[in-house]
Amino acid sequence: MRIRTKSSVVTHLLIFLGSLSACGGSAASVHQPNIVMVLVDDLGTEGVGSYGGLSIHTPRIDSLSADGMRFTQAHTTPLCTPTRVRLMTGRGGLRNYVDFATLHPEEVTFAAQLRDAGYETGVAGKWQLLGGVEPGTESSPKWSGSSPSHAGFDHWCLWQTQGRGSRYFDPTLDIDGETNIYKGKYGPEMFVDWAEAFMSQEREAPFLLYYPMALPHDPFVGTPLSRPDSDPEFANETVAERDQRHFEDMVAEVDVLVGRLLDKIEELGIADDTLFVFATDNSHSRQVTLTTEGREYSGRKYITSDLGTRVPLIVRWPGKIDSGQESGALVDLMDLMPTFIEAGHAELPGGVTLDGKSLLPLLVKGEPFERDALTFWYHPRPHDQNTQECRWARGPQYKLYGDGNLFDLDEDPRELRPLAIESDSEAESAARTVLQDHLNRMPSKPARVTPN
Repeated sequence: MRIRTKSSVVTHLLIFLGSLSACGGSAASVHQPNIVMVLVDDLGTEGVGSYGGLSIHTPRIDSLSADGMRFTQAHTTPLCTPTRVRLMTGRGGLRNYVDFATLHPEEVTFAAQLRDAGYETGVAGKWQLLGGVEPGTESSPKWSGSSPSHAGFDHWCLWQTQGRGSRYFDPTLDIDGETNIYKGKYGPEMFVDWAEAFMSQEREAPFLLYYPMALPHDPFVGTPLSRPDSDPEFANETVAERDQRHFEDMVAEVDVLVGRLLDKIEELGIADDTLFVFATDNSHSRQVTLTTEGREYSGRKYITSDLGTRVPLIVRWPGKIDSGQESGALVDLMDLMPTFIEAGHAELPGGVTLDGKSLLPLLVKGEPFERDALTFWYHPRPHDQNTQECRWARGPQYKLYGDGNLFDLDEDPRELRPLAIESDSEAESAARTVLQDHLNRMPSKPARVTPN
């Protein structure tokens, strides 16, 4: 990997702008909206005001809820790579997961399908999908994953395509295949600079912009908006206090950057022609405590309870999706892949079994979204013999694990008291039967296995 130090992104932006085709609406006979997908890295519902969060002010994200549909029961896995693979492919882990930091090169993504349907595709932010690594190392590929181009993206501005470096100050970024260290720059702002340039091009094709943010994942550091560590007011802070303060500043930065994208879309006059999705990949770090609904909750990243897997999901499309809606439908981030395919009039991948289900009929027509359970297989690092897989089926009220533990999530959202089968009520017994049937229908082992 070639790395050179640069002090400005101007050169790369000029190269990027010059490489794009001249552009605007779709040349296809059917209407294809622009699609913008924002995925925040490590933020539970407790960190968003419209979900009841009280610790951090998030006015721009909250405005999305007012302008579109907010889902209150959106779920995914409690860790980044499994979620990203699930989101991009529309498939559960038993079908598509190889190992941490890897998107199998044979998996088909929404970007690839939309590109085939005429979209110009771009991605900015965190990649982390190019290949697995040996345990305890950061840069020794164990097998091949997927490059941005292979996964369907025409252009990119990314952190962690191969090596790591910083994602925040003095970031190491790969812009369309050339990796540099950008001294004096702040990675999250560079991602949005690039995204704004990408959206601003005149083009004959619609665009897909996927923005998997780096924020607010640790390391917890200051932001251009935050107070400096040298401030005497914070001289006696503990590490935990400093991390908490920095995390809150980083989420405030998330809100500002989302606002920049929304403002650019308005400035370009394309809001009515843009499907905009905001979500997060899992709960936040357990080092952080946030307040919601009058209670304090520490983050539940890695934890398979609802506090770790339930995430914000907000969808806006002015003129197509009525504003101010709330849906309690049981949905999953893997539903976004077929949603984008349907909205973009692209083709579903042939010969590939999808687990996700398009949300578009619910979003634009208000049609019922029928699903009695979601199933999950969670084993982030299968190559590690010290880790174990976990399976569960989550229904509207009850959740059943592969070990037989059943929880009533209305009464026990933290999953502290498994229900005893011998004392099941009629409702509990019926739920156990339905959820066990879903577990029984899951494949017994992963379709893709890690190499020896």
